[in-house]
Amino acid sequence: MVGAAVRDAAQELRDFLQSDGIDLALADVAVPGHPEPLLVREFGPRMGPWYAELGRGDGASVLDDTPWVARGHSRETTFQRDLTEPAQVDDAVRELTGRVLEDVVAEGRPVVGLILKVRYAPFVTKTHARKIPETFDREEILARALDLAAGIEAGRPIRLLGLRAEMAMPDVRCTTDVRHSLKGLCPCLLDLPIPMSSRLMPL
Repeated sequence: MVGAAVRDAAQELRDFLQSDGIDLALADVAVPGHPEPLLVREFGPRMGPWYAELGRGDGASVLDDTPWVARGHSRETTFQRDLTEPAQVDDAVRELTGRVLEDVVAEGRPVVGLILKVRYAPFVTKTHARKIPETFDREEILARALDLAAGIEAGRPIRLLGLRAEMAMPDVRCTTDVRHSLKGLCPCLLDLPIPMSSRLMPL
């Protein structure tokens, strides 16, 4: 996957240069120093070498194909007509909560926090956040979301509402390398499944 990402970057660089009238083969981009005089002439002493570096896949950053782990899921709605009544707000929060929980259920992790985004008309945005005990209970999460909605300023027209549910991160913090280093203490560690996402978390 990393090699494919580098090839994609090189192809994007070539396409970009061709759109500007510069024809540079991918093999040329991969040769250190070869395209830089041309790129410096076209894009300057700062951007020219950077484009060459990008095409070669160089740089201080390390490409990592570890799967990304979501910390939360959110949904928001912009209303065609401003919400002006508390009952309208509660109904909207219920709908948002249901949509967010559909995404959360797929993760299989409990909710640990909620953030309610409120945009008052014409364009003033405020957020209300609260940590909650770990829970999978939909009714509990809805109740907490409605508690946040109770903090909305009365009488102000609402243009947008958004809700974010923060989830607990995976508990397993032992990477494959560390697991093997501990095999002398507990051989059974080698038999434990280690999620790919655990590699994102330091011990």
